[in-house]
Amino acid sequence: MNSSKAATSATDAQINLLANSKVIADRTDAGAGAIGLYMNFGKVAIAAGAVVEVEKGTSGGNIVNAGGVGVYAVNGSTVTNAGEISAAGENAIGILGMAYREQPVGTPLVDEFGSTGIFTNQGKIEITNNQDIKLDGTGTIGIYAYNNSGGSSANSKATNTGTIEVGESTAANAAIGIYGDKSLIVNSGNIKTGKEGIGIYGIKGSTISTLGTLTLGADGIGVMVDGTSNITATSVTLAAGSGTDVNGKTGIFYKGIGSESQSIGIAIDASAFDKGTAVFVENMNLSSGGQIDVGKDGVGIFLKGNTSANTATNTGIINLTGTKTGAVGMYTKIGKIINTGTINVNNSTHIGMYAEGSGNTVANGNIINLNVNNSTGIFVKDGAKAELNTGNIINFIPGTSDSLGVFAHKGEVEFKNVYFCYPDADEAVLHNISFTAPAGKTTAFIGSTGSGKSTLINLIPRFFDVSRGSILVDGVDIRDVKQHDLCEKIGYVPQKGVLFSGTIESNLKYGKEDATIDEVKRAARIAQATDFIEEKEEQYDSPIAQGGSNVSGGQKQRLSIARAIAKDPEIYIFDDSFSALDYKTDVKLRSELQKETNGSTTLIVAQRISTILHADQIIVLDEGNIVGKGTHEELLNTCPVYQQIAKSQLSEDDLKKAREVSDHE
Repeated sequence: MNSSKAATSATDAQINLLANSKVIADRTDAGAGAIGLYMNFGKVAIAAGAVVEVEKGTSGGNIVNAGGVGVYAVNGSTVTNAGEISAAGENAIGILGMAYREQPVGTPLVDEFGSTGIFTNQGKIEITNNQDIKLDGTGTIGIYAYNNSGGSSANSKATNTGTIEVGESTAANAAIGIYGDKSLIVNSGNIKTGKEGIGIYGIKGSTISTLGTLTLGADGIGVMVDGTSNITATSVTLAAGSGTDVNGKTGIFYKGIGSESQSIGIAIDASAFDKGTAVFVENMNLSSGGQIDVGKDGVGIFLKGNTSANTATNTGIINLTGTKTGAVGMYTKIGKIINTGTINVNNSTHIGMYAEGSGNTVANGNIINLNVNNSTGIFVKDGAKAELNTGNIINFIPGTSDSLGVFAHKGEVEFKNVYFCYPDADEAVLHNISFTAPAGKTTAFIGSTGSGKSTLINLIPRFFDVSRGSILVDGVDIRDVKQHDLCEKIGYVPQKGVLFSGTIESNLKYGKEDATIDEVKRAARIAQATDFIEEKEEQYDSPIAQGGSNVSGGQKQRLSIARAIAKDPEIYIFDDSFSALDYKTDVKLRSELQKETNGSTTLIVAQRISTILHADQIIVLDEGNIVGKGTHEELLNTCPVYQQIAKSQLSEDDLKKAREVSDHE
């Protein structure tokens, strides 16, 4: 500083580090890290070719201390780096800028030099890196812009047009390229982070106007901001660091405290990342209007709300990359995800929108394109809800097949090491039964008389409780569920149909009293009961005697099945319920049932193999033990008990065809 005259501008105090010059700040003893350059209300300019080295341990083998700072500037100062700033210690900072100097720490010295004339420029900081900041240690920060002025983010600005390299994060300290506290952040250069590092971190009302290139280490985060901060940038380039894998990276991470709302319009290409997330939203509301490209096992927008009231909305385009499997467009376990833009599903393993858990919601109000076979538009599970709002379009692209617009994954049934012994009996009738009946699939049970089929199936509605082991529905032990709630999930049809005194309609509405007449007629149609009902003079108002004594056995069974269908349960249990039907009716009923109850779990006890030929899973029981598990074709080749049953019921031609199908597969 020239002290021979009164200062006329904030640049009267200057540090100009010229080309090929070097500053080495290297403490000879252990302690707080050294500071390379310090400025209060002035200008620091590091020219191209100049170097600032801090705590590198280069001076006679000195100790490398943590917490070193390359340039520390406060109180209206500006810093421009066109050279190189490097530090080796942990928790080092390349350039630390504060709007006001603090003395002591946490107490800003407001208007330290007065409040008139040139000194009105106090309470600001401006940092520009045009070349290199290299920090080798863990928990380091490239540029830290700290606005303690109480003014707007314009009072604290951090700009990078060069390269910033920081180390890995630790449990205690994150490694961050640019950290802005109520600051304006501009990155048009390249920020490189180590493992779990963060490219840009903005808090307390910061604004990030340009994102540039963010090269991330393993499990790194490109941009992290709190709910008060704003990203106005429209694009970002994400890359994996040299020598690191492509797993687990996050493009944009917004973290609020529950009620904040923000919107972004950033084009994010995360297609090169595996298990990556383009936009992660925690404890707040966010709307995204840019184009997002998602990679293998990745997620476009992931919402982790504080409550189910938090929302994440896509108003742009989410592309699930066709060559990358397992991608999800929007995902939540806490909150509501909303699509008013476009989601493109391009692989059979993709899901457009996914929600899990009671109280959480998927809402589609625009376009989900199912561009391939066997793809899924919306998947809800464990009590989550799907809303198809005005404007909802789920496009099944011509030429594709077997795709699902909306799939409700409810009613998964799992037996875990189940034993059962009837009261007062000496021996168990079921032994170590373990299997999973997947939600939305058909699981069948077959075996000789007395093998335990009906006993097993009757444990699910808790006609009896297991003696040992457990039965889970959607991951919850059924003994921990209220009996009424469990029964509400199940549509049970016993071996012999049961009807009550009343009308056909009242019997079909027994499990769902508020069922509409259209729902009743639909259930009757699926159960192949429409013809004989509508032949009656009073049709659905026709009387039914107690026990159904005024209808035939087959009619009684079809009405019992229709009653279960009208309930629209998560789980269907058919305990040898088709045996009273002729073969033709059996085939038609099961075909309609499969088409019309897609998404529910179906459990069938059967005597006839023809009833269960096309089940997704067949479990073979013998003397209370599982002796076979698989499809019909698989069991013909692997299970002697099933082979014996098949030989007794199917012709040699039928068996030969089944084997040919199995060999072909």
